[in-house]
Amino acid sequence: MKHFCLLLSFSLLASMVVAQSSSKAVELGLEFQQYPTGSIPGARLGLFLSDQHSIELRLGYNIVYHGDAGVHELEEGGGFGFSPGYQYYFNTAERGLFLGGRVDFWFNTVDWKDNIGLANEITGTTEIMVVQPTLISGYRIPIGQQLNLTPTLAVGAEINTMQEGEDVGQGAILLVGFQFNFQL
Repeated sequence: MKHFCLLLSFSLLASMVVAQSSSKAVELGLEFQQYPTGSIPGARLGLFLSDQHSIELRLGYNIVYHGDAGVHELEEGGGFGFSPGYQYYFNTAERGLFLGGRVDFWFNTVDWKDNIGLANEITGTTEIMVVQPTLISGYRIPIGQQLNLTPTLAVGAEINTMQEGEDVGQGAILLVGFQFNFQL
């Protein structure tokens, strides 16, 4: 299933890239997001449809360390995933404020423990697909002609789906991050 989703996203993005005029900008970048119970490093591809509209695809790894903030006393793990998204730029895409949305699909393995240190300690593993819709805002700061640094703030929800194993943490999420992008 995850390979199908990944293939579908790449196919859609490739189709959009081919359909666009060669005068539209494409950028490659690195991104990092931090949330209270995890971190998400990733790489991104952005395609500008106009001066104020862009679409993106991010590939990343979701490092999960819920600790005792999840369902169990200790939850740790992670997994790869991808995120299609859209941004609207209030001025132009080269600088300034944007607002957008994205939907992350994470394929996580979470190891959990209960009754830690006791004779009846319980451990387990949950395989899960997380769907994470978020609203994201950022401010692009140009660094020279082709580079920009973009601090971001996102809010959304982690929704556990397609689960094998016991329940693990999910719910509202707040992410603080930054992007470092190179325009081709």
